[in-house]
Amino acid sequence: MTGVTGNLGRLVIEDLLTRVPPRDLVALARTPEKAGDLPGRGVEVRHCDHDDAASVDAALAGVGVLLLVSGSDMTPGIRVRQHRTVVDAAVRAGVRRVVYTGGAGAEDGRLSVTDRSARGRTGLGTGQGRPGAGGAGNGSGRVQAGLEVDQVGSHRGREPDQVR
Repeated sequence: MTGVTGNLGRLVIEDLLTRVPPRDLVALARTPEKAGDLPGRGVEVRHCDHDDAASVDAALAGVGVLLLVSGSDMTPGIRVRQHRTVVDAAVRAGVRRVVYTGGAGAEDGRLSVTDRSARGRTGLGTGQGRPGAGGAGNGSGRVQAGLEVDQVGSHRGREPDQVR
């Protein structure tokens, strides 16, 4: 999973460690030294800088399922570009499933990894109107389902204005 040194990432990895053997987890961090005690607890920590496609490619080698914790950079266009780098690398690495957390700005429609035209065809819904779905009924744009690699790959090459 990405973002293991951030607030949400750390909470998720701590929870996963109660459910999954540490040897089955790979923690991805821009600054692995900030991952603290994870290596000592048996979690492999890899360098993964979303601004460096080569580091993302190396980090995702052998990963089957990826939790992409939304980046925090609110500079227009940066987060979408960084997420696209990760998703494209996941496709190249053969990752079977990418799960996206959503992020700051999703509640007002400023961020989503879904393409409006893809909704309903690829399982990339926003949770609108579904009980229990994050942002249900409020147009949050949060991705509710894991994205299969062939579905993720179908979104490559879309222009940023096509991604809300």
